[in-house]
Amino acid sequence: PPAAPAPPLRAVPPPAASGAHPRLGAPATQSGAFAKAATNGKGEIHRSVELTLKRAEFERARRFLLNLRVEDGDHRIVDAIKDLPIDIQDAASLERVLLQLHVAVKSKD
Repeated sequence: PPAAPAPPLRAVPPPAASGAHPRLGAPATQSGAFAKAATNGKGEIHRSVELTLKRAEFERARRFLLNLRVEDGDHRIVDAIKDLPIDIQDAASLERVLLQLHVAVKSKD
């Protein structure tokens, strides 16, 4: 019999207020689940967030302060990082600061 056509890529829309752009997710199987062979047991989520400050406020900026929470389906906090400071060097002489984060959430037994 002929090979079945490859499943279509599933568009993953961002939340409305995130400022993110849609990305393509892993191919979906007939049941709608992600194809495990394609993701190799790993998943990725891409989001872009942009903050715009007035020039005087931007020049005063000295650090990012991050709070990250992992929640379950009932909005209960599973784990969190609180008040992680990331210093900004020489903000007064800059036009823009790009902060790139790679956050890994792993399971353990």
